[in-house]
Order: sequence, then C-alpha cells, then structure tokens
Amino acid sequence: MEQHSKDKERFFKTLKSGNVRTLARAITLVENDVSFVEPLPKQENYSQVIGFTGAPGVGKSTLINSYIDALRKSGRTVAVLCVDPSSPASGGAFLGDRLRMNEHIADPAVYIRSLSARSHLGGLCKNISQIIQVINYTEKWDIIILETVGAGQSEVEIAKIADCKIVVVCPGYGDEMQAMKAGILEIADILAVNKADMPEASHTAKELKSMLQLRPAGARNVPIILTVASQNQGIENLLNSIDALLN
Repeated sequence: MEQHSKDKERFFKTLKSGNVRTLARAITLVENDVSFVEPLPKQENYSQVIGFTGAPGVGKSTLINSYIDALRKSGRTVAVLCVDPSSPASGGAFLGDRLRMNEHIADPAVYIRSLSARSHLGGLCKNISQIIQVINYTEKWDIIILETVGAGQSEVEIAKIADCKIVVVCPGYGDEMQAMKAGILEIADILAVNKADMPEASHTAKELKSMLQLRPAGARNVPIILTVASQNQGIENLLNSIDALLN
C-alpha cells in the first residue's frame, strides 16, 4: 500500500514537470476513470480554452493547424484535444485530425491528442472537463484548443467549457446554415467563414450577419471573419479577434 502511494506521488510529480509521456498516460487514465483527478489540487493559473466547432467538411482541422502556427509565432505553447468519431470495432478515435496536424508533432511546445467521442453526445467526450484539469495541472500550456466531432447543431456542450467559441462554416452549406439557427449559432463568440476563396463566401458572410441581427437587442457582438486556412489567409485576424475576446 505504501509502495503504491509512493508510485502515485512519483507519477504526479512527473506529470507536474510537464513530461509529455506522463501527460498522455494521465489522459488515458482519466478517459477510463474520472476519479483519477480527485487528488489533484486546484491550480492558480489556468490555460485559456479555445473551442472550434462546425459541420464536417468546413475545414476545422486545417483552420486549427494554421491557428497553431500563429500561436507559436507569438511564443505561446499549445495543447490540442481533437474529439474524433469512435471506431465501431475498438471504440477508439480514428486519429484523422492528428494526421492533418502532423507538421507540429516534432514541436515540444505543441501537444496534440485525439480523443474518442465514445458515443457521447454534445460534440466532445464524456470526461473532457477532467482531461482539461489534468492539462492545467502541468502548468505548461498557454492555450488549450478543443475541436468537436462536427456532428452539427447539437454540439453546444463546448459552450460550457471553452472561454472562446469559434463556429466554422464554409460557402455552399445552405442547409447547415439553417440548422445553425436552432442552436449552434447561438454559442458563437466568433464566426469563421473558411474557404473564403470560393465564389459564395461574401454571400455566406452576409447571411450570417442577417442571422445575427435577428437576435435580441443587446446581444454581444460576434465578429465574422473570412479565412482561407489552406493558404493562411485571415489567420492573423482570427488570432487578434480571439485575443481581444480573452483579454
């Protein structure tokens, strides 16, 4: 029993030091048993949590990849949690988002982890709050980025967790735009129209602006930002808009 206590103490000490392998192990433990975080003390310093959500195919992962570049140029460290659909065979994540961000894998100031939704509704995974608590315990990461599964308008759980919510859309998603009126549009702090080099981009931006005008009087301002993530266009504007909301 005493040896077990010493092993656990040693594990938490290594985790506190920011060891990435220990962090990966700790996140796996939390995925399977939320009670793992119960001994962790509350932290004085917390990472800022930035959430990206939107329908499949709008370019969330590519936009996040470019946003990571901008954050690293500003000297900030980044932990990325990508919630992927579950494999029907293993229950694990498909790892698609991590593959799209593999240019950052060699950077010790960037940590990328794919998480399995495991049939949890809301766009995230069941123990996401506790996973964030573990990351905060290391006090190594300035920013935590969350990427939702991308299932559609039901993805409002991120509103309870993220300090800043970016809803990503792209031109030509007319049906998705209508669905957003019912829920996901309401949680946005920033609206990003990605793939803005497509012909209908300006029309999409105008439609979003019209939707925002239907909100009750006194509703907060929601910036609409045009981006072409694959070409790093509009990313600096996105970075500055997020920073302005958080500071």
